[in-house]
Amino acid sequence: MIEFQRFIQSYDDHITNLLENSSKMMNLTMKYAAHKNVNIPSN
Repeated sequence: MIEFQRFIQSYDDHITNLLENSSKMMNLTMKYAAHKNVNIPSN
């Protein structure tokens, strides 16, 4: 049971890191687009 909790914890950390990285990438993309005056269609 402890192993399972450890697995869930590491999974949560992984998802959190993924979300943080994707939001950082999104910010970079937006800055790049604003700098280049490129229109990014937002859905």
